Amino acid sequence: MSTSGDRSFSLENEKYREKLTRQAIHMDQGVCYNPEYLATRSMSLYPSRVAQIVRAVLLGELEPSERGADIVFGSILSAQGERWQNFSEDQSDFLHCAILGRELFAKSGFPRARSKSDLEIPSRPERESLWAESIEVQGGDCFLFVDDASFEYTGEAPKKLGSFLRSAGVSLRGYSSSSTGFAFFAHGLVDDGIARLRDLVDELGAMGASKILTVSGQATYALTTLADELGISRGFDVVDVLDVAGAIETRHAYVYGGSFYTRYLKKSARLAELTRNSYERPVPNSPEFFPLYDADRRINGLNVWGSPIVPEYVNTHTSGDVLEKIRDAALGEIARSSASQLVICEPFAYNELNRAGRLKGAEYFWSLLA
Repeated sequence: MSTSGDRSFSLENEKYREKLTRQAIHMDQGVCYNPEYLATRSMSLYPSRVAQIVRAVLLGELEPSERGADIVFGSILSAQGERWQNFSEDQSDFLHCAILGRELFAKSGFPRARSKSDLEIPSRPERESLWAESIEVQGGDCFLFVDDASFEYTGEAPKKLGSFLRSAGVSLRGYSSSSTGFAFFAHGLVDDGIARLRDLVDELGAMGASKILTVSGQATYALTTLADELGISRGFDVVDVLDVAGAIETRHAYVYGGSFYTRYLKKSARLAELTRNSYERPVPNSPEFFPLYDADRRINGLNVWGSPIVPEYVNTHTSGDVLEKIRDAALGEIARSSASQLVICEPFAYNELNRAGRLKGAEYFWSLLA
């Protein structure tokens, strides 16, 4: 497999070959909460099987094929049901292997993105106007970065975000929105993803702020963990809006944190702190990994096991039937909780519920920040 220049994020690097081999060794403990398996009952989509296929192609033991590509591109990359959850390993290891495996197949003639433009979220003029009305620019040492999905898919919540930032005394030098490049990585367009993320870091650095405030898990992950993995240095601190807030004002709510916050960034404890109950009694017979409570503010336990609603990037390859089954399984889990309120902390999930006409009782978490 060829790479660009001396790029170290590559399956030619022994570091990632070792990660790949490790991911191929798994005893299937995560199958009971792996969303792709639960939707299809096909073990071919289980993470270790994906890693085995990538490794076999890399070593010349298997020819790349359409069937292989369907499997390698099949995961929604939710970090759910992977090896790390059972063995306390790095939660990004399978992601790295999946990204590089997809690049291997794409460069072998089996891409799953027709063009880079398919992976961009178009900006609508009305959203530009809404954000301009919502965010107050005063000058200061903080610059607001809004990823493209958060910019487009969060309804009227930017108004409440702007109000919260003013009340919290956050003085903004300015704000901007763009793609983080994560969808490029997720489709195996690694060189394009690196270029986009590097340009983004440069663009934000040019704003002259000492702090960049992010408002989604994907943006925080891309600018910190992913950038660090790729050796992209930055001259500013990254602060997530969850770390600025004092509370998320909920009432008998099911809090859906999304995969980036709960798994890739492991911010479940922070979400739990922001929605701390004044009383909390376990509900008998609630599922082992999905504890439910009789409580006042938040009735679900927050941990790394919650079912994903959607892939958290523009996805062009997973079949609609599979995505609907994954969504409906997560919503069934939420419905069994008898929550009065659904709090969504992830823009793609919020957009999917809006598209499916299932936003009743749901609020975007920016609207509840205090």
